[in-house]
Amino acid sequence: MKYSKDLYAVLVTPFKADGEIDEASLDSLVEFYLERKVHGLVILSIMGEGGLLFEEERIRVAKRVLSRVNNRVPVVVGVSENGAKIAANFGQRLVDLGASALLVAPPLMSRQRGAIASASVRSPTASIDEWTPRVELGRVLTRVATQDV
Repeated sequence: MKYSKDLYAVLVTPFKADGEIDEASLDSLVEFYLERKVHGLVILSIMGEGGLLFEEERIRVAKRVLSRVNNRVPVVVGVSENGAKIAANFGQRLVDLGASALLVAPPLMSRQRGAIASASVRSPTASIDEWTPRVELGRVLTRVATQDV
């Protein structure tokens, strides 16, 4: 397996005191990292508060960052939904906007309480019930984190 040696900055989503997205600060963050020659940006991940924003707020952040970046570097956008079809539909919207890649987290909830989040060998558009566990996500992350890159 080949791993990238590029540096991607994971952006926070800045907020104003009233809880609204601070778009001017978001623009500044994008430019800050681009000026420092990062190879790409990651937005709307856990650190980017993606799970706390309404869908249209996430779309607004993605549009803003993608417009600001203007294809200067790849932009990876986080997707975390409670169902595979919802995640696939939202991910497609992001790709249509210009996302270079998606950082897809497994569904937070499942019909089997206490089930371990797992990767899938089926299509991401399959329903949760159709997902076939392949490996525990923790093992995948451990393996990636310990690779010599």
